[in-house]
Amino acid sequence: MTKLTRGAFAYPGTTLAYKTGGWREKIPTHRPAVAPCQHVCPAGENPQAYLALVEQGDYEAAWRAIVETNPMPSVTGRVCPHPCETGCNRGRYDEPLAIHGIERFLGDESHKRGWGF
Repeated sequence: MTKLTRGAFAYPGTTLAYKTGGWREKIPTHRPAVAPCQHVCPAGENPQAYLALVEQGDYEAAWRAIVETNPMPSVTGRVCPHPCETGCNRGRYDEPLAIHGIERFLGDESHKRGWGF
């Protein structure tokens, strides 16, 4: 077997012969987990679900996603101490999302537009 040095090259099809670690045989696995913002939410909401719908511009569907677990988003958007923002992953990069503000907005929109349960 030819031993390759740092400046050497490998012929096509020969890289499998030179194992550089166990990474070639490893297959990544997805481990589903609860998002940090959802984990710390006292109301048990899933902010990822309604924030994705808000991003798409579908506010009524986002409101319906909230009221599946919380029937009063306009109230909790005002009185909740929003620990979800502390747990938000985005805070590591710049600022966490204003989840309670979006929740309050969707609750107010439901009153303004007459969205019913």
